[in-house]
Amino acid sequence: VEATNACAAALCNMGQIHGCRKEMLALGLIRVISRLMRSGPPETRRLCTLCLTTLSFQKDLRAALLKEGALRTIGAVVQRREDPELTRQGAYALLSFAFDPQTREDVVAEDALPALMGLLDRGGGAGSVDDATCANSLMALCNLLADPATCPQVLEAGVLLKLVGFTA
Repeated sequence: VEATNACAAALCNMGQIHGCRKEMLALGLIRVISRLMRSGPPETRRLCTLCLTTLSFQKDLRAALLKEGALRTIGAVVQRREDPELTRQGAYALLSFAFDPQTREDVVAEDALPALMGLLDRGGGAGSVDDATCANSLMALCNLLADPATCPQVLEAGVLLKLVGFTA
C-alpha cells in the first residue's frame, strides 16, 4: 500500500509540472492512473483523482485523456460518491469537459451524464454532496443543455425533470 501511494504521489507531482504532462500521456500513464483510481487504496484514489482533475483543466490534454478512458473513470468515481473529496474533484473535472465545446459530446458518450445528474440528489447522510460540488454539476448540465449537439440526449436522460425536482 505504501509503495502504491508513493507511486501515485509521484504521478500526481508529475501532473502538476506543466512540462511533464504530455510525456505522461505519451507513456500511457493516464491508463495507470485510471486503474489506480478504480482499484487502489483510498489515499491512492485521492491522489489519482487530483491528478486527473488537474490534467483535465488543460484544454490541449482533454482529447488524450478521453482516448485513455479518463472521462469514463472520473464519471464512475463521481457516481459512486464513496468519498466527498473524490466526488468534489471529479465533479470539477466533469465540469471542465462539459464546459469545453470540443469535449461536451464526450461527457454524454462516455456515460458521465448519470454521475452529474446523481449529484443533484441532495439528501443528507452518506453520499450527500456539498454546495460547490452541486454547483459544478449544475453548471455542467446547463452547458450540456445549451449545446444543440448534446441537448437531445440530455433531455432524453431526464435532466429537466431532475432540475425541476432540484429547485422545488
